[in-house]
Amino acid sequence: MKKSVMKITGAVLVFALIFGSMAGLLRYRYSDSITSIRRFYQLEDNTVDLLGLGTSHVYEGLCPAVLYREYGIAAYDLCAPAQAVWNSYYYFVEALKTQTPRAVVFDVYMLNTNSEYDTTANAIKTTFGMKWSQNKLDAMRAAFPEDSFPEILLNFYQYHTRYAELSEEDLLPDNGNSPYFGDSYKGFYTYDTVQEQEMPDVASFSGTRTLAEKHEQYYRAIIELAIANQIPIYIVSIPYVVASDTQKTVRAAETIALSYNSEYVRFIDFNQRYEEIGLDFSTDFSGSQHLNRSGAIKFTSYFGQILQSELDFPDRRQDEAFASWEENAAIFYRMTDQAQLQKEIDIYAYADALRELDEQYCVIIVKNTLISKESAASDANGEPVFHADDLSDEEKESILSYRQKVRDITFSSATMQTLFDITDDAVHGGAWILQDGQLQMLGSNENGFSWYHSFNGRNNIALRASSYGDVDDTYYRCELLYGEENYGANTGVTIFVYDTYLNRLADCVTFDTEISPGQRA
Repeated sequence: MKKSVMKITGAVLVFALIFGSMAGLLRYRYSDSITSIRRFYQLEDNTVDLLGLGTSHVYEGLCPAVLYREYGIAAYDLCAPAQAVWNSYYYFVEALKTQTPRAVVFDVYMLNTNSEYDTTANAIKTTFGMKWSQNKLDAMRAAFPEDSFPEILLNFYQYHTRYAELSEEDLLPDNGNSPYFGDSYKGFYTYDTVQEQEMPDVASFSGTRTLAEKHEQYYRAIIELAIANQIPIYIVSIPYVVASDTQKTVRAAETIALSYNSEYVRFIDFNQRYEEIGLDFSTDFSGSQHLNRSGAIKFTSYFGQILQSELDFPDRRQDEAFASWEENAAIFYRMTDQAQLQKEIDIYAYADALRELDEQYCVIIVKNTLISKESAASDANGEPVFHADDLSDEEKESILSYRQKVRDITFSSATMQTLFDITDDAVHGGAWILQDGQLQMLGSNENGFSWYHSFNGRNNIALRASSYGDVDDTYYRCELLYGEENYGANTGVTIFVYDTYLNRLADCVTFDTEISPGQRA
């Protein structure tokens, strides 16, 4: 009897282990939502001084890295895409289980909607990452229609068929999504895309509207929860290209907020402060609804000054307990530098930007010419050498024309020295590596060479100068091999920039001439 019980118990444990492993592999890993609350649970208790609640308007606009770097404020964006007002409320309740924020920021954008329930996809994103508790059950009841509850309550039922969709990314931390970068993630996600917008005339918009009943109910619940816990709450409209109808919602939200007449409630419509913030509608938006990296930096810096002056947050920058915020800021500003590097299309500006990078970058420069030293020398002497026999005058003329084109797009040694302090003979190409602020030649194409390096034992780069032939010449060309790609261009200067701190390719660009725009691989 005892053996039977042990066998059954063992079988149950094995099944539980297998089931748990499969559930862990198949579960949803939405980086823009589920990642945020799961990382929030990993925080030390009482380390979040500013809690952000709401939609992508918050997690693409309110940047914890900027708040920390400029003001020492430890902030976290506990948000999800199109997060319904009721889910913002239940996230607030969940946060208060482990954190005692000194202030809360809630964005009013989702008050524009009137639907009784969110889409199933967005409701899953907002609730499935929560730990099981009465609060999660309440959140799910608010998020999903009652007739879908039996299926929704069994999370595994929703994703058990995902095995057909599994990829290598499911085995990587954060699905291999580099903007999250480990434990320092604080809920913020940004885009570097730029879409020029037209600044709306907000002052010309008038009127207000009545909020949908369920939305107003939970909006008031958020305000009242903050007041009950004596937490200052900043109810805001984070800048976007607001329209007449959506501005009516902002006014309705303001009227409700101010009706509480509470010292803990502050309302700010930042759409009324575009110019004061310094937003440029040609550069600071990724679309009509969201700020991009540049816009988020400007807005957060502006808002941070208000927060610090009104609430006097403690400066956490020298506190070891907040080291992950320091790391988050370091990562964000590294990626900001890289985003700026990726925008440069002028080689002189690019060379200047390279000099601003710290020592935790590996920079490799490859120059190719596609003309042999012998041919170049013979052409320069006015006695061109041809290698093929029985060439017609027309063929010789074509060969000479090709060689001239190659020379026309070849960087001079003087230019290379001006740009990168290269003193080696660079006429026929080669490769250099930037180390300790100095460029060291790895090899000359003229002689042929190979070079190999492994970053973090995982990302490998190889240089290989091999001989190639055309109709009448033989020359060496350096290939730059990274992953499964060859980044070495046939002519011009290719610059490969690898971030050894984040272990990622930061940029790779080729300039055909000193005046040509850079082309990214």
